[in-house]
Amino acid sequence: MPLMQAEVFEALRKLGVAEHKAMRVARDLCRPDDDISDLKADVCILKADVAATMAYVTTSNPDPVLRANLDSIKADLATIRANNRCIIAMSGMIIGMLIPIVLKLYFG
Repeated sequence: MPLMQAEVFEALRKLGVAEHKAMRVARDLCRPDDDISDLKADVCILKADVAATMAYVTTSNPDPVLRANLDSIKADLATIRANNRCIIAMSGMIIGMLIPIVLKLYFG
């Protein structure tokens, strides 16, 4: 059981929620987000493409325009990486806000 799921489960158990219900709620709340996983995979592919392009540019006679474009791509990747971290943090905050709502829905 992942750490966050275990923490949600333990919190629910401390509130007196039955074990099987606490497990189900913790599992549902902590399910990995497929969109974030896809975004991480896309960023990894982009990083590999940039690394291959950089290897090509540094071993050949670099064209200044190509070099500038490569620097722009590297900056874009840094922005994507920062946005990815923000999305993950916001997902955690949303899960935190949804816990009371889900508890109310499950347990009235």
